[in-house]
Amino acid sequence: MVQQIDLFIYNAVILTQSTSVPIATSMAIHNGKIIALFGHNDSSPYQAKISIDAQQKVILPGFIDAHCHLQAMVSEQFSIHIPTSYETKEALFAYLRKQISHIPNGNWVRINGYHPFHFPHIEPLSMAMLDELSTNHPIRVRYVTRHTSVLNSKGWDYFKQALENHPNDGIHIELDSLGQPTGIIHGADALLNESVLPKLPEEQWLVGIEALQAKLLSLGITTVCDASPTTSVSQLAIWKKAAQHFWKIPVHWMTGSPHFDDLANHLQPIPIFKRNALKIVLETMPEIYPTKDAIVQMMKQAFLANSPVAIHVVNPEMVWHAIDALKTVRQQLPEVNGICRFEHLSLCPEAFFDMIHEHQIQVVTNPPFIDIHGDRYLQQVDDNEHCWLYPVNSLLQHGITVAAGSDAPVAPISPWLGLHAACTRQSKNGLQVNIREAVSRQNALNLYTTHAALVIGEQHQIGQLAPGFDANFIIVKQHPVNCTLYQLQNMQVLETWIAGERLYHSS
Repeated sequence: MVQQIDLFIYNAVILTQSTSVPIATSMAIHNGKIIALFGHNDSSPYQAKISIDAQQKVILPGFIDAHCHLQAMVSEQFSIHIPTSYETKEALFAYLRKQISHIPNGNWVRINGYHPFHFPHIEPLSMAMLDELSTNHPIRVRYVTRHTSVLNSKGWDYFKQALENHPNDGIHIELDSLGQPTGIIHGADALLNESVLPKLPEEQWLVGIEALQAKLLSLGITTVCDASPTTSVSQLAIWKKAAQHFWKIPVHWMTGSPHFDDLANHLQPIPIFKRNALKIVLETMPEIYPTKDAIVQMMKQAFLANSPVAIHVVNPEMVWHAIDALKTVRQQLPEVNGICRFEHLSLCPEAFFDMIHEHQIQVVTNPPFIDIHGDRYLQQVDDNEHCWLYPVNSLLQHGITVAAGSDAPVAPISPWLGLHAACTRQSKNGLQVNIREAVSRQNALNLYTTHAALVIGEQHQIGQLAPGFDANFIIVKQHPVNCTLYQLQNMQVLETWIAGERLYHSS
């Protein structure tokens, strides 16, 4: 008897990302799963409800963004973004005043995407300068790195009130020569978001979430890992509502220690939402924060709950601090083999590679940073340390699992930009950024598929097209391994499918 299936796609070039069957021409799908792959000379024993002639188009697994920030991407849709094209303060402020004029007096002005590097002829923004823009609005300017904010006087008053009821561990407030605040604050992102700035209305959130999903699907992204350390049960209420009505993309949610235990139970009713790693953000203030003892306790909290930890590390001091804490945990819990991820690993000397491999630490890096921030790295990072910048190829050569995430909205969400940057190591201005760390097209694809699936713990479900795996795949216009680099960066996704359902079509 012929077996009935939901979908059969044939006459395709299927790049499976599976080592056992790297290329196929046909794919059988039923109940959201791939049940069989076929080659040129194979005949299908199935009868499909729907059969699709792919007309020799290229199919590959849906991409996984292993490190992004969904809530920030939604909120940025309702913020003012600073263009980097202005060369004078007068021109920049004229643009900002025009944008602010549309915001009612008393309402917060949210400005994103700032970094002094992009405005070399303009004095870095301060409280006094923002007061020139408006004293009728509280203003927050957020650096593109998201770890630093600048407030005007009205915004500072709100922040000062919140700070009175909040421990200021990990927060650094810059002072001028007279000991007065400059308005520049480091490490207070969570406090500002949760206790200072008002929340967007629910209707705005839902509109923004739906627009975000459309964008992700148009780029071929079928799974994401939200790496925010402040994700709470209350914040996820709106996402649960979105999932009940229109959101279809599976999300793995990280959070920090305070919300970690509550999050798992809260996510259970939504099958496409899962709790992921416990996020630990290291800051230099100027000493590294949190302390080693605090990191050890958070690692134990995660490992004893059978969950991984993900540690934000961006310089050699942080790498050593994190490895030292992990070694202590391994000694204290020898029977528990907890998984540890390093997020970013922006500057990492070769001396750490063997230690990272020895402790089976996974790395989630951010290839788009090479394009977006590469020119700034080359100028601000010491010449002797350029060889430490995002050592993707060296880590892979040492047998270390490396996956990719955009860290959006710090960088654009596009995996195609990330693939291009991973292969070329070119900055926005065409300069090479540690070119020896460039990888092949195939290894770049692995960063967003098989390796990304592994670091989020879904290596048996997604990341490749094979029998038993979820039918998450994309159809693209060009072959990503054989096309030009320009075509790779600007790849057109024709269709995006999740669990055997087509959710995006370019037409």
